[in-house]
Amino acid sequence: MALKAGANDVIISPYNPYEAVLRLEAWASARATPGHPSGGIRLGDLEVDLDAFAATKNGKALPLTRLERRLLYSLCQHHPNIAPIDRLLVFGWESLDDPDAALLKTHISHIRKKLRDAGGLPFEIVSQQSVGYALRMAGEQSRQLAS
Repeated sequence: MALKAGANDVIISPYNPYEAVLRLEAWASARATPGHPSGGIRLGDLEVDLDAFAATKNGKALPLTRLERRLLYSLCQHHPNIAPIDRLLVFGWESLDDPDAALLKTHISHIRKKLRDAGGLPFEIVSQQSVGYALRMAGEQSRQLAS
């Protein structure tokens, strides 16, 4: 009945929250504004494009794994605010497997090193314990989330 009434998609309860997020992202990317790549985002000299499976910094290709590229993309989307741990886990892993917060910490460490090694504009990934991570350009003021 919902589809006949004009709904784009229906999820029947009980549902998996990972599936809901993936469906919402698919819906949003289908409605991306023309002229802007649905999978690409740019911050300074950093560019991450999920559709092209590529990430560059300072004109150099970043040797990121698929998971690291998705995590970096999510950090860019939330810039300069904090990307919540739950959001990073759901978007990064993109599967029904239970993502691991300890493994997230390891992948964030790898991304930090690869950003440093690429040179160019200095970026840092700051951690707010038990909340999430934020991608910041050097010298950028820390912004707090609204309560």
